[in-house]
Order: sequence, then C-alpha cells, then structure tokens
Amino acid sequence: MNDKFRIVLKDRLLPVQVFFNAIPDRSFIETLKAFGNATGAGFNDAFCGFPGEEDFDEEPLNGIEFAVKGEEVIIGYDEFFSILEEVCNVYSEKHPNETELVQGLLFDVKEKLNSL
Repeated sequence: MNDKFRIVLKDRLLPVQVFFNAIPDRSFIETLKAFGNATGAGFNDAFCGFPGEEDFDEEPLNGIEFAVKGEEVIIGYDEFFSILEEVCNVYSEKHPNETELVQGLLFDVKEKLNSL
C-alpha cells in the first residue's frame, strides 16, 4: 500500500477516504477517542459527523456522515466500523507500540455504535 494513504476506497466513498487519509498521525488517537463518544472530527476540508451532531434545522443522520468540499456521503455503522478497523490496522502497523491502545479504543467505538 502506498505510504501516503491509509486507505483507498471506491469512488462513492471519496469523502470517507479523504477524511481518514487527512487525519494526522498525531491526532489519530484523539480522533478514536472522540469516535468512542460518538463525536465527529474535521481535518483540512474533510469532516465526519455522528447522529446527534446535526444543526437544529437538519434532518437527523441515519449513519455516519462524511463530507469534503461539498461532496457528502452517509454510511451505515457496519460499513463505518469495517473501514475504521482497516484504518486502525494500517495505523498500528506504523505504530506497533500503540496497537493495544488502538484496539481498546476500537472496542469503545464498537460499543458506542451498538448503542446508537
């Protein structure tokens, strides 16, 4: 895999790919912690949002929203978690000393998704 990108996804998931590839390594653990609290994040022009973070005049989210430069996609929890697992595996390969922490945070995210 190209070291420049964590993941490469299908065209329809471009905002998801851009978001995950935009997370700086120094912010990865904090982003996982936020996901465990059903809180999204933004890096550069890429954004990820969870249900409950919508503005009062927006429709409630039925999944996880990703947006980049006007292009948006909402994916289901299972698809989100599958992609997140892949991203965590790539991160852990580069940072093996943080693998246990990443796996624990990934578990927290799964628990939170199950409660949404």
